[in-house]
Amino acid sequence: MSSYAKKFEKIIKECFLQVPNTLTEKLPDQQSGYFGSTNVADIMVYHHPCLFYIECKTVAKINTWNFSGLTFDQLNGMLLNSKIHGITCGVTIWFVAEGITIFVEINEIKGLIDSGVKSINVKKLELVKHFKLKAIRKQVYFDYSGEYFLSELMNLNRDYNKNFSI
Repeated sequence: MSSYAKKFEKIIKECFLQVPNTLTEKLPDQQSGYFGSTNVADIMVYHHPCLFYIECKTVAKINTWNFSGLTFDQLNGMLLNSKIHGITCGVTIWFVAEGITIFVEINEIKGLIDSGVKSINVKKLELVKHFKLKAIRKQVYFDYSGEYFLSELMNLNRDYNKNFSI
């Protein structure tokens, strides 16, 4: 794990704490998956009527995030959760050297994996359905707009759940 990772998770959580009527929880890291307890993501955000699971990843020295950075339980857990109406899951990726942070929905990642893609390269983002987070740089780290991030997540939720019916 990069030295930036924990601070990045904290900053992402804090950006949602600024949004009114939004519940944000940092899910505990599961250092020992052997005991049957795993979390699918780092952060859970609830804003009526939607729930979001967000895994935070940092890419510090290269320009590519490999899908092997997700555990089997994370990938499959988020895919399973995303089948429920009102739930969106995905990965927030901070490309440190480039100063770019994106969010990619888990079904997009699964589609890329199924088509043989193994990673997301910051220089080829046009090949991936994503959105960039709005941010103000503060030396190394960023202050992210929680309202913008939540608005984009809500839009994704509508896109991925538009054909839902009981």
